[in-house]
Amino acid sequence: MKRLLGLIVVIVAATPSCKKAARKQPGEPPSPLATPASAADAAPAPSALTVVGKQDGARQALFCGDRVLLVGDQGKLRLWQPASSQVVERTLDGEVVACGALGHVLTLRRDQGELELHRLLDGEEGCAGATQAVALSPDGRQFAVAGAKIQLLWLEAGPDHLASPANPKGPCEAMRTPGHPKPRWTSFQTPPGNLAVSEVFFDPEVTTLGVRGAGMGALWQLSAPGQPLLFKARQDGPVATRRGRLAVITETGTVNVSGGAGAPVDLATTGKVTALMLTTEADFVVVGLEDGSVTRYLLDNKAATALGNLGEPVLTLALAGDGRVAAAGATRAAFWSADGKELARVQGEQVALATDARSVVTVTGGTAQVSTVAATASR
Repeated sequence: MKRLLGLIVVIVAATPSCKKAARKQPGEPPSPLATPASAADAAPAPSALTVVGKQDGARQALFCGDRVLLVGDQGKLRLWQPASSQVVERTLDGEVVACGALGHVLTLRRDQGELELHRLLDGEEGCAGATQAVALSPDGRQFAVAGAKIQLLWLEAGPDHLASPANPKGPCEAMRTPGHPKPRWTSFQTPPGNLAVSEVFFDPEVTTLGVRGAGMGALWQLSAPGQPLLFKARQDGPVATRRGRLAVITETGTVNVSGGAGAPVDLATTGKVTALMLTTEADFVVVGLEDGSVTRYLLDNKAATALGNLGEPVLTLALAGDGRVAAAGATRAAFWSADGKELARVQGEQVALATDARSVVTVTGGTAQVSTVAATASR
């Protein structure tokens, strides 16, 4: 493995503090099915959730497409396919940073300041080095690196016109796994002002790549990686993009949605925004707050639909094709139908949502449990 030179890793994992709403006896572990504190958040019938599978020996879990990455002790990782019970085991050094839909895992070795990219399904290693920020695309095919340059590695076959003839390898040696096309790098024009990038992100359909830091950001169309669209955004606020529209938090705390076919919209909220998501057609924006509330806004007229309250700061949001919305914090997750009916609510020592809002994994007492929520009628 070749190493990236002269860059410093800046990756901060934030764990918000929050109050536990579920009452339990001293020493009793949290139940996978949480009981909400108020009648307004009454729990649905247990049949709303279907348990798909369980695995012991996990202290952390996260979705990698339709698989689940289980993190155990001493670097032990398991890539688990709940539907078939297939498990691939590996032991890696470092802290898991991200996991992709094709089985790629990013690990960070903090003692050496190095980031490594692994393909767990066949054990290949490909990239090592230091960088400012990285991201794996939702479809698992792209790996974005922000350092002295903004670069994109196509982990699977990518369009030839996106390859960079002047820099076919990028800043580190690409994986060359038998049976897989040779990966290629695409370089993007560095944003003006020497932007110190703190975050790299993709839209859900992987048509755009964005970076941001120090209150500024840049957005590229992957089909034409030329001059980026520059934007301003509050440093400690989330960012979301879809179908050419961009949702950011302004310095005054409002949600601003601009770009695409619609007119710019500015939405005032009742608290600090901690999560944002644009719906499939980018006609709604879903907002999660630090106080746990989740609200959906129609961008045409700013009409608001209060979906419910998670009971702790909202960290992630997900959307299903039937209009269902899911929200998760550090220890809780909840699902709502398109018309605002609560479908399910879960709790554990740690929770993670699938990006399609159909599944959730909880970790409690070292046991990871994957559950799915029944589909609802489309909105």
